Amino acid sequence: VYNHHIVQRNLGHSTPVQSMKEWYRKKPELFKKRVYDHSGLDSCDIRQPLNAGINTIHYLQYFEFLRQHYLDKDSQPESGFRNFYQGLICQLEGCDYLKKLYDTCLLLYISQFGDEHLHVVAIKLFRVVYSRRVTNQKAVREESISSFIKESPVLDWITMSYTPEQCCERLDNFVLDVNRSNLSVTDKGVKKRFVLKVVKHIGLTVNEQELAEKFGMEFTSKVTGYKLTKKGCHE
Repeated sequence: VYNHHIVQRNLGHSTPVQSMKEWYRKKPELFKKRVYDHSGLDSCDIRQPLNAGINTIHYLQYFEFLRQHYLDKDSQPESGFRNFYQGLICQLEGCDYLKKLYDTCLLLYISQFGDEHLHVVAIKLFRVVYSRRVTNQKAVREESISSFIKESPVLDWITMSYTPEQCCERLDNFVLDVNRSNLSVTDKGVKKRFVLKVVKHIGLTVNEQELAEKFGMEFTSKVTGYKLTKKGCHE
């Protein structure tokens, strides 16, 4: 509580952790590990019932702040994550329900680990959450989201991870099973357009004639090959 919540006058009215983060920004070579500020909700807070009224206001304010800072187009700093989120996620059609789940996953990860490795984790989360777009033949309905979370509890994977590496390992272990229907050369539906956008943005070497057979394998190979580095970039 002292390090994360109580501001100090001799630290410029910042908390000790906020001051450490500023030092990390200016002199990263002095640190062996990145400084995290977990002054928001922890995983225990997240799991407490909101209807008790204990955490409701804090919960909403905290995650709304994260949403505005990281997901609003006008407030996002230029970064690989911003280019991925605005360039692909926000351009996909027929994925409204999936995007809501995806945004929730992103904010939950940020609340747990900060924005370190966010670009890589965002891509790995995308492969998992948006898998419903290619496992279904056509539409992704609202009721399919709850069944997906039961089958693949991605929110629990995030909150139960101790490190970003552990979180990525759980995401990489997800098996992507692509339904081959509506992916032929003559198809022009939402599912086909989704796959083509992913191929282009991720940089997959799959031509249109091979989508049904090779997309899932190539997509998984590419995304699981991204590794976390000290600078948070993939290799």
